[in-house]
Amino acid sequence: MKPSLRDILVKSLFPVFLAIILVAGIAYAVWTEPTAIPPGDNVEAPINIGTTTQYKSGALGIGGALRGYSNAIFDGNVGIGTANPAGGMR
Repeated sequence: MKPSLRDILVKSLFPVFLAIILVAGIAYAVWTEPTAIPPGDNVEAPINIGTTTQYKSGALGIGGALRGYSNAIFDGNVGIGTANPAGGMR
């Protein structure tokens, strides 16, 4: 006996519906709601272009062009090989 159109549709669409339900169930199970609104206890505050002083506890790298991996703060004269530079670098 030749299978009916209904039987063919059920056999071909059942795996598709099963896959959709499975993917939706996994996506729902993996979702975790944030514990607080930013910058609460779940993420750090972003570094932005504001006028206030900003501090970052970890290292900072920007596109490979700028790296700030030390505690160097330059406010005034800077010298190489001397602890008390008399003038600015030229």
